[in-house]
Amino acid sequence: MGRPLLIGEKCDKEVREYVMALREVGAVVNTVIVRSAGSAILRRRNPELLASTGSDGVVLTKDWARYLLLRMGFVKRKATTKAKYTEENIDAVKRDFLFEIKVIVALEEIPPELIINFDQTGLKYVPVSDWTMEKIGSKKVPITGLEDKRQITAVFAGTMSGVFLPPQLIYKGKTKASLPKVDFPKSWDITFTHNHWANEDTVLRYIRKIVVPYIEKTKEMKLPSDQRALCILDNFTAQCTSDVNDLFESHGIDTVHVPANCTGELQPMDISINKPVKTFLNDEFHNWYAGEMLSQIDDSHQGNVHFKPVQFPLVLMKPIAARWIIDAHHYISTHPVFIRNGFRAAGITGAISELS
Repeated sequence: MGRPLLIGEKCDKEVREYVMALREVGAVVNTVIVRSAGSAILRRRNPELLASTGSDGVVLTKDWARYLLLRMGFVKRKATTKAKYTEENIDAVKRDFLFEIKVIVALEEIPPELIINFDQTGLKYVPVSDWTMEKIGSKKVPITGLEDKRQITAVFAGTMSGVFLPPQLIYKGKTKASLPKVDFPKSWDITFTHNHWANEDTVLRYIRKIVVPYIEKTKEMKLPSDQRALCILDNFTAQCTSDVNDLFESHGIDTVHVPANCTGELQPMDISINKPVKTFLNDEFHNWYAGEMLSQIDDSHQGNVHFKPVQFPLVLMKPIAARWIIDAHHYISTHPVFIRNGFRAAGITGAISELS
């Protein structure tokens, strides 16, 4: 006999049937969806088995979802990744990067509150994994939920002292009508481009509306008016133009660029913020999806549930995802350790501490 099923044979069978129904119509099949489906079915069929806050019980983890998919004969596919430096090369690149930061901080006596890193990252309206699942030996099946790649660009910034600056969100569209009808915090910058990608205009806008006001407010509180600041950013072309450099200089902001293909090792926001934000959004999606499935379950069917794939129309997902992003930003803002850990993991905090 194999190991006993975590949620029992009946519930396990319903989850498997739902997964197969999704695959047959080319919908998303991955561990996020499987966990959400399992939670919904268990809540309705056997709620006492499901763990709740402060109690023991079944927790449907990513590993559980993987095991169920493997039992069904699914395997993983994933896109290729960019080439990275060798271990020897990254050490030399990191050493030069940190040395440049140390020199600027030492010469300009820049405090941690004015050492800023900002980074763009894509946020999907339906924050599912980049992994998708296929039956072993099967032909390629179109996955509609992944092919449309609907998303926005978020620009997150934090300081070495742990401050999480207001973000910029870039939606796809040609007019303000493309923006979600949501009451964003007034300090946020909500804008649009024809493809939702950042460009020179959005970078200039972000510096003027978010970075400069933060620096000026910080200086007003306790620093001299001629105090310089430092922005650490990657080599994204739109951030390296003469207009961007002139804008930085006009406001007394020095810059250091993260070496190409090193953002995962040397960019604080990429190291410790982008992933927690996306994990937060995944968890919110998980709960929402489970709720949508619960509305489909009718106890009178006595197990013969006829599920339909949950739909993700843009008109629905855009405001929902926006509220999740607001909640995610609040969570990170109230946990500054996330931000400080990014600077520490990149080696920036340690390098600067050597100046003391």
